[in-house]
Formats: sequence, structure tokens, C-alpha cells
Amino acid sequence: MKMFSELNDKLSDKRKQILIDESVLGKRRHILRDEIAKQELNQRDLADNLKLRGIQTEIENCEKEISEIAEKTNGFNMDLLKEKSALAAKEKQISKEREQNRGKMHAHKDRLKQCKQDLQDMIDQGIEKTYKEKYYQLTVTKAMSKDIKDYYMALEKCLLEFHKEKMKNINLIVREMWRKIYRGNDIDYIEIKTDGGLTEDADRYKYNYRVVQCKNGVEIDMRGRCSAGQKLLACLIIRLALAETFSTRFGVLALDEPTTNLDQENIKYLCMALNEIVQERMAQKNFMFIIITHDKEFITSLGHIDQVSHYYEVSRNGKGKSEVKKVCFS
Repeated sequence: MKMFSELNDKLSDKRKQILIDESVLGKRRHILRDEIAKQELNQRDLADNLKLRGIQTEIENCEKEISEIAEKTNGFNMDLLKEKSALAAKEKQISKEREQNRGKMHAHKDRLKQCKQDLQDMIDQGIEKTYKEKYYQLTVTKAMSKDIKDYYMALEKCLLEFHKEKMKNINLIVREMWRKIYRGNDIDYIEIKTDGGLTEDADRYKYNYRVVQCKNGVEIDMRGRCSAGQKLLACLIIRLALAETFSTRFGVLALDEPTTNLDQENIKYLCMALNEIVQERMAQKNFMFIIITHDKEFITSLGHIDQVSHYYEVSRNGKGKSEVKKVCFS
């Protein structure tokens, strides 16, 4: 037992010594690791230093080259270098176009040569005589065209004068008939005004017509400023004036509901104007007076015209059919 106890003590001492050595080795290992890290940092610093020295050397070499180039290009215009690339591209484009134009020029030369040959062939075939004939025809046609244009302009001027004269006559008739028929005091007379002249192609006359009403020498457009009765009366008078002017022997006078929107006084004077027209036209064999109306009083007023003896009444019979009956004025 004593022997085992001594052996155990020795092993315990040895174990303690091993633990102490292990602790010392661990500390030594940490110290070595720190040293290795420091050496790696130093190595990195040295590498960066070497790289920096190399860059500095390259910078010095570049500065030296720049200085040499600056000495060589001293007094040289640097703007020319900027324009060099643009001018080179332009030169390339011009060269390309020049080659294309050369090709076109050769083609045109060949075409010209062929045309000269064709012309010579045509001359040999008597084309000169044909050309003279066509030239004479063209000259005569131009002269005829000029004469026709002169005649046309002369005709237009004659028509213009004719138009002025007829419009003057129409307005005289319209003014006279308005004063005879219209009994109101708000309009002295009406008149047709014409505006216009030559069109854009300068060979046609174009007119715009409008009806104006006049009061105390002041003229205003009737459109939108007159009543329905005044409008109807103006239409009737203008149509009668047109018939009187452009067809002095007109055969038919037809009026459809002429008294619509007219008051009794204007209807009375309308009958008087129609009476004058009928009296003037009764000697004419082909004259026919047609009035279509539902106004019984107007029909009665028409019966006072000497030459009007009867009228025709259209009605519907018991079978729903229309029948015409002749009615005589008593």
C-alpha cells in the first residue's frame, strides 16, 4: 500500500507539472500568434509600400512623357485635333458620295449617248417636219386660247353690266310694290343688296345676296329682325319683281298660301297689288293666275278683281275622295 501511495503521489506531481507546462505552452502559443499577426501586418505594409513606390514611379514616367509631349506640341492649335475626327468622317462621306455621283454620271453619259442616237434616227425618219407641224398647231392653239379668254372676259363684263341693270330694275319694282302693299310704319322699303366680285381664280364673278330693310335712310339686314308676316310679304314681292324683270311676258303666276302670317290690312293691299298685275296681264293670251289658299276672306277679296270671275274648290266627299267644284263669284 505504501508503494502504491508513493506511486500515486509521483503521478500527481507529474500531472501537476504537466498542467503547469501546458499552461506555459498555451501562453507561449498566444504570444506566437500575436507575433505572427504582427508579421502579417508588416508584410502587408511592405507590399503596399512597394505598390505605392511602383505607382509613384509610373506617375513620374507619365509626367515626364507629358512634359516631353508638351514641349513637342508647344504652339500647336489643339482645336484642330478636336475637329480631326469630324472632318475625317465628313471626308469619308464625301468620298462615298463622289463615287456614287461618278457612277450616276457614267449612267447619264450612256443615256445621253443613247438619246443622241435615237434623236439622229428620228431626224433621219423626218421628225423635224413632224416637230414643225406640232409647233404650228401649238402656236395656233395658244392664240385661240387667248382669244377665247379675251372673249370670255368681255362676256363676263357684259354679264356684270346686265346684272347691275337688272338688279336696279328689281329693286325699283320691289321698293314700289312694298310701299303699295305694306301698311306698317316700321319699314319704309326693302331692297336686295349684292356683295361679291371675282373669285380666287380671277375668271368668275360670284355674288352674295341679302335682303335689307330701310327706315329713315338706315339699312339693316332683314334676316332675324323681321316678323313672319314681313318675311312672307318680302318673299312674295321679290318673286313678283323677279318675274316682272326676267320674264316680261311670263305666262303663269302661282302663289301658295300667300296670306300666311299677314294681317288683314296687308292682305287687303296684297289683293290690290295682285289686281294691278292681273289687269296688266289679262291682254296676254298665255297668262294664268293660280292661287292656292285656305283663307276664305282672301278669296272673297280676290272676287273684287274685275277679271276674276270664279275659283275652284277642292274638298273631300263622303267616300273620302277628293272632288273639285267650280265656284263663281256673285
